[in-house]
Amino acid sequence: NSYNFAGAVSGGAFAEALSPRLAEALLWALERLAPTYLLRPTDEVLGCQVVSLWAADTAAGGVLLARCVESAALRLLCWAGESPLALQAARLLRTLARQPYCAAGLQQQPAWSRVLGAHAPGSRALAHVPPKAQRALVEALACAGGAMPGAVAAAGYLHELCAVLSGRFDEVRAAMTGTRGAAMLPAVQTLVVSLSQSARGLSRAVGRLAWSADVPSEARIDLQRTLLGCEVS
Repeated sequence: NSYNFAGAVSGGAFAEALSPRLAEALLWALERLAPTYLLRPTDEVLGCQVVSLWAADTAAGGVLLARCVESAALRLLCWAGESPLALQAARLLRTLARQPYCAAGLQQQPAWSRVLGAHAPGSRALAHVPPKAQRALVEALACAGGAMPGAVAAAGYLHELCAVLSGRFDEVRAAMTGTRGAAMLPAVQTLVVSLSQSARGLSRAVGRLAWSADVPSEARIDLQRTLLGCEVS
């Protein structure tokens, strides 16, 4: 069943034996299966007994969400050099974070906390993640902020993500200023592209959150004013 399927991908001897391509295919399946059929709120799946067993507000649904996050975090943080796999892992997290009924449970997941820690200032745990995956990951991290209670918590969370990106842009600018020809170095160019994609992911998420009816009105107004520069009456 879906519980055992997600569990096999997230840990154990079977997970360690998976090839990168097989793991990528399994994450692809989870991305489409979990939020569409298995993690809907109970009131959206009435009349479908099988699907209701895995609703987001049930114990089984919470376990399945944890397995999905663990599966993605494992491949994102521990499988360096596998760009397609990292991209699919980031897409799974983004898909979950975009769903309000899933995003609310992400902050309680230990695997999600590990991903947040890897993105923290000074961390280089995600340096191997390709630019497109960085974009999807940052969008996932930001979308999850929309499920935080209250405008202050949501805006503060997003401001922290902005500060991380701003600090990394400052580091690159300083390196390019201090070393002649640094802008032409492949490593610097790759980092600039990665940061640019991360900024794209953040802007996508902020726009999505600022106009989403699923985010409390106070939080939407604060996001529109402080991060998008919109004045809301």
